[in-house]
Amino acid sequence: MNAREATACHVRDRAERQAVIDRQMTERRELQAGIAHLRDRHRHERDYQRAELAVMMSMMRDSTREQFQDHAQQIDGRKDELRQGRGDDDRFEPR
Repeated sequence: MNAREATACHVRDRAERQAVIDRQMTERRELQAGIAHLRDRHRHERDYQRAELAVMMSMMRDSTREQFQDHAQQIDGRKDELRQGRGDDDRFEPR
């Protein structure tokens, strides 16, 4: 009877171990699916934020460009005023 009991215990232990492994694998698949979902969501959020940042940066560059253009026009206006006051039109023009 001892041999039969030992064999039965061994079979039972193996079945219990397999049941634990199966539960852990099921749990792992569910966790991996959740992680994949979170990674996808994070990637989409990151892409959206990058696109939004790019738009903001382009707006900043455009406003900076406009500021430089406004400043250049002010300088050109002052040059024109100086030319008209002195009467020498070609003095400030690049050659």
